[in-house]
Amino acid sequence: MLDVHAPEHGIHGARDFFVHLLTITAGLLIAIALEQSVEAVHHRYQRKEAEAMIRQELRENRDELMQRQATLKSETDDLVGLLAYIDERLAHKPADASKLHVALSEGPLRDAAWRSAAATGVAAYMDYATVEKFAECYKEQDQYELLQEHTMEAYLNIESFAAVKRPADLDDENLRASQPVIRQALAYIGAMRDLGGGTLQMYDIALK
Repeated sequence: MLDVHAPEHGIHGARDFFVHLLTITAGLLIAIALEQSVEAVHHRYQRKEAEAMIRQELRENRDELMQRQATLKSETDDLVGLLAYIDERLAHKPADASKLHVALSEGPLRDAAWRSAAATGVAAYMDYATVEKFAECYKEQDQYELLQEHTMEAYLNIESFAAVKRPADLDDENLRASQPVIRQALAYIGAMRDLGGGTLQMYDIALK
């Protein structure tokens, strides 16, 4: 807060008045300039800190997504193997259920640093191009996370068929009912592979 004090001595004439007014004005301008300089330094520090935290968050998310993408091939093979097992069972051929495996790798892709920068207003101190790259990257990440949720639901539906019985004990009706669910999971896995590739590219752009 800026304080303006009355002059120690009385003002005599217009000259003293304007000298005093000029002194006050100069003092106020200097004080405002100093205050704005301090705020600018503080904002610059906040911006640099926020950008560093966001970039670190994106690097960690990129590493996590790279690991997920590497598991999609084996997860696809597992579902294809499960469909082959069902086809053999429905054809009343010998089918080995011992090697069946259904699991989806997952882990959180974080956005706390980005949300914090947006909520506190620090993002407003960043240049527009940087904010745009970060925003597009997190938007792509959110879409991937939503797709992963749908994929997990499909996996849970697959597991529900074997929740009570072993695969070998499932009758033909349950086997046929599981086929579209497995194919849906396969479609989601394929979409995750494609969208994940695009998300990795967005990470690379944002981290340049």
